[in-house]
Amino acid sequence: MKFVNTIIGLFVILVGFLVVFTTVYEEPLKMTSINIIGIIIAGCGLFYLKKIAEFGRQ
Repeated sequence: MKFVNTIIGLFVILVGFLVVFTTVYEEPLKMTSINIIGIIIAGCGLFYLKKIAEFGRQ
C-alpha cells in the first residue's frame, strides 16, 4: 500500500508541475493564476507524500 501511495503522491506532484509550466500567451493574469494553482497542486502532492504515504520514514 505504501508503494501505491508513493506513486499517487508523485503523480500529483507531476501534474502540479505540468500546470506550473503551462504557458498562456497574451494573458498575464490567467498565466499567474494557473501558476498559483499549479503550486497549490504540487504542495498538496508533497503533503500527501509527507503525511499520508509517510515517504522518507523507515
